[in-house]
Amino acid sequence: MNRRKMILLSFLSSIPLFSKSSFSLPSDISPTSVQKDTDFATVYHCDFPQEARFNQMMNYITNQLNYFNADPTKIKIIVVCIGPGVKFLMKTLLNSPWEKEEIDTKKHISKAKDLTTYGVEFWICNNTIKNFNLKKEDFPDFCKVVPAGIVAITELQSKGFAYIKAQ
Repeated sequence: MNRRKMILLSFLSSIPLFSKSSFSLPSDISPTSVQKDTDFATVYHCDFPQEARFNQMMNYITNQLNYFNADPTKIKIIVVCIGPGVKFLMKTLLNSPWEKEEIDTKKHISKAKDLTTYGVEFWICNNTIKNFNLKKEDFPDFCKVVPAGIVAITELQSKGFAYIKAQ
């Protein structure tokens, strides 16, 4: 390859549209591989369609992190999104069952991504992806996909994770 092509290829790969990271998918995860490696651990069950409940859940998470000085060595938090709860982390609601809803998913994704810097994980149920004809590409790459969200919640609880669901 000549030098000009190499420079062009290098330049193009630095642009998000052409870089590998812009095509990243959420990775798959098995709940069996997750350990409760902190004294305090919480699993949040997000299966509700109401945006106010999603916001309340995010406030609960922020409050927990604040209590532990946002130290991921003191608390582990995993949010498992099932059914309509996945819509808040979708890049776009177009071509989804929720496309007529006015939800600022970019705001929710931004907040969720911020929380990942403190070790919070967001898991998406693959059964929901299949049942609602969604794709992994519909979710940001910081999300992880579990085969069955409800089984993941049960498994995390059996490992000592506290269960919380915003009301």
